[in-house]
Amino acid sequence: MQDPSELYVIETDTPLPDLHASVMLVSLGGFVDAGQTQRLMTDHILATLPHVVVASFDVDQLVDYRGRRPAMTFERDRWASYADPSLLLYRVTDADDVPFLVLSGPEPDYQWERLVEAIRQLIRMLGVTLTVTIHGIPMAVPHTRPIGRTAHATNPKLIGEHDPLFGSMQVPGSASALLELRLGESGLDALGFAVHVPHYLAQAQFADAAVVGLESFVGATGLNIPAEDLKATAGLNRSEIAQEIAGSEEVSQVVEALERQYDTYIEGRERPNLLTTDIQNLPTADEIGAEFEPFLRAQTDERQPAGGVHPRGPAHALVAGSKSANNPFAASSRLGPAAMGMGPVLGGRLTMSRVRSPLNRARASTSTIREIRWRMRSATPQPIIARLNTEFVKAMQNPDVTKRFGDLALDVVTSTPAELAKLGADDTIRLGKVVRDSGAKAD
Repeated sequence: MQDPSELYVIETDTPLPDLHASVMLVSLGGFVDAGQTQRLMTDHILATLPHVVVASFDVDQLVDYRGRRPAMTFERDRWASYADPSLLLYRVTDADDVPFLVLSGPEPDYQWERLVEAIRQLIRMLGVTLTVTIHGIPMAVPHTRPIGRTAHATNPKLIGEHDPLFGSMQVPGSASALLELRLGESGLDALGFAVHVPHYLAQAQFADAAVVGLESFVGATGLNIPAEDLKATAGLNRSEIAQEIAGSEEVSQVVEALERQYDTYIEGRERPNLLTTDIQNLPTADEIGAEFEPFLRAQTDERQPAGGVHPRGPAHALVAGSKSANNPFAASSRLGPAAMGMGPVLGGRLTMSRVRSPLNRARASTSTIREIRWRMRSATPQPIIARLNTEFVKAMQNPDVTKRFGDLALDVVTSTPAELAKLGADDTIRLGKVVRDSGAKAD
């Protein structure tokens, strides 16, 4: 690696100790800044508060000019100006005369590791103890609901208790993300917020996201940064968006669908969660039964013929519940999407009961056995499994639930997880022999 200190120049004669600031905001654009969140917020800070340039970077070593050609102005018969790119470190003073730093400019195309080391030198030189990044990411959310954000940090203590929306995933890298990673590896504190911007506004200005970004920055650092002008811009922006959406029936329908999806998600988060690790928060038999009631009623209405004889013989009601670790808009029902079909499987399996069709009692050797299953994380504590088993069994024995299953020509037989596991193993042996004897082969 070439000498990182040759990437930047200190642009002031002020002694370095007098330039110290504990916070640095890094604003390097990147491959995504939905709603121009970062740019709007950074422009607002620099337009609102007094600042001076502390250091500048040699962009000729960092930027691919042919990849993103700077704008030039041509006037009649001559070239009049050139918008040369710049990567500058500002020392800004907030409304309480507290200094902080802002690094702003285009994300470099080259020498990311050298850039990171150069920034790390400036961090140590200027006494920075917290580095912050903020940008927007597109999400399937409506602009008419509260704006969310995803926090990330080199130290979990910086973001406290939170409920992450995302699990493990790979995304295209950015210079800011690499900076945060390397600072963490060096034992330095770095914090970031990804503000959730409606995907249909990702390419437009969405000032409300910039307001959330600024509030997140202020909340994390304690700085006093006036937001009135940015909020006024956001108000005008909302009016323009409302007019645009009102003029398009198709877009209006998309927004309404996102609103319903968002409201369902929020409602689901407020309910007791079957994946909780606190026994006090687990659903009761009555709550589980209440979840089954509308599902079973719907099945009765849709599948029971007028004559009362079920047309499909052995029923195949396989009910699964799941909660996706990566999808913030998974169905809110604890019985899974529409309470039918197997949803995403998160780990271990907990089965509460098995159901046999009474239409086949006389033909026990050929009767079809189906299970009602709840799939859980493999690390779910045993007390949670035991408690859920007890409550599910109670729910299955509820007269209203039993009657609904009866209307579907089903008979409920409860069991423990261990008993059903044995049943599954026995069925595998029995049915495996049937398949082998029949000579059946998969196409």
